[in-house]
Amino acid sequence: MLDLTVFVAPQSDGRVLVIFHVQSPIKQKRGDAMSNPVKTAKPDSKVDAWAILFIIILVVSTAVFWVSHQ
Repeated sequence: MLDLTVFVAPQSDGRVLVIFHVQSPIKQKRGDAMSNPVKTAKPDSKVDAWAILFIIILVVSTAVFWVSHQ
């Protein structure tokens, strides 16, 4: 599963700054590139990707709605 962090910051001129940070829980150590091949994606990762995309769209649309009604 991916770690998703979303930062939403309203700006003084009415715009909204939205920053997305996605991080994979698999962190390779130095020298592991050849000794530990990358694991193949599980079928659940496709569901995770769609869920993350839905959350991103939901957050952006909420931010736009919130700013447009200020």
